[in-house]
Amino acid sequence: MAVVSTTTYQYVDTNLNPYFILGSGLVDSGPWSSSAFYNILNVVQIGVDQYVAIAPNSNTPPTGIVDENWSTLVIVEEGGGSVINAGSDYYARTLAEQALQVAYVGTAIGSEAYILAQTGTVLIAAETGSRIAGDNYLLGLFGSITADTVIYGRNGQPTVGSALDTLFYVYPLVTSFTNSLNVVETGGSYSVVNLAWAYNKAITSQVMNQGVGSLAYALRALTVSGAYVSNTTFSLTASDDLNSCNGNTTISFMQKRYWGNSAQTSLNDAQVLALSGEFASSRAQSRTLSPSGEYIYFAYPASFGAATFTVNGLLNTDWVLVTRAFVNASGYSESYRIYRSTNLLTGTYVIVVS
Repeated sequence: MAVVSTTTYQYVDTNLNPYFILGSGLVDSGPWSSSAFYNILNVVQIGVDQYVAIAPNSNTPPTGIVDENWSTLVIVEEGGGSVINAGSDYYARTLAEQALQVAYVGTAIGSEAYILAQTGTVLIAAETGSRIAGDNYLLGLFGSITADTVIYGRNGQPTVGSALDTLFYVYPLVTSFTNSLNVVETGGSYSVVNLAWAYNKAITSQVMNQGVGSLAYALRALTVSGAYVSNTTFSLTASDDLNSCNGNTTISFMQKRYWGNSAQTSLNDAQVLALSGEFASSRAQSRTLSPSGEYIYFAYPASFGAATFTVNGLLNTDWVLVTRAFVNASGYSESYRIYRSTNLLTGTYVIVVS
């Protein structure tokens, strides 16, 4: 029996709380199969009965009216005062016996009663059709009414609960993703990196590239071993079962640029390394230097291009350039531009390199 999008259905959770949903909110998955994977609200057929998944599962057939994975799915007969489906008498009676206590005043409404699901209120319908105080049904509240048990039926939302979930739904986001290496010197080799990340909400699955694969959904830190000698990006993908999010963190290999003062007329590699330095991707910088009878030096990868100097606000061309191979502290050789002021200087200078 196919799921009908305009029909109202009822199912229960393991605590026998009733839920009501339009067929448009269900997924008809045909006959139950041991090789299929079922998500929440997938509907399967076994014989003449229908069951709805209340938890993701595979190769676990329904075992009764309700278990941890499945609930019997029944049709709410509109206006008829009854629950209809194969085996519905057993379904209704069991729920009535285990989950409902009703107090009423007046003539008894019959020896048999059935649960009718309608807008979150439990109704007891008389088989005899007799009336009580002018009504066809005795109304009784089944504990507290939850938003998931109140039919909404608009804009594709079967219940008020699903409408509120959509209204207040928060998309998953990777709020941070870091690695312990971050930026390292070109030529270095690293074997261990510590990764840490966070989300803005609970997620149900996550997976990472670089050979890591699937991760336990609660994991938020990981130590990974490898041979890291060039730029390496770790990508994280996570899902809350409705939507997914992504985050990246990269181990970046970079060269340094150097600057400072020295009385030497030329600098070897060790003397360049003794200057101030920082990882950089361009030559552009501004420095305040105070030499005392010293030369001012700037050194950076030749690939950054030729420099223009402004000294204390004025264009200055009084520099000597040497371009040569430079071996960094990690043993990596690269062509560097090494600029030296033409003259020995004393004083304070604000130098802009562009």
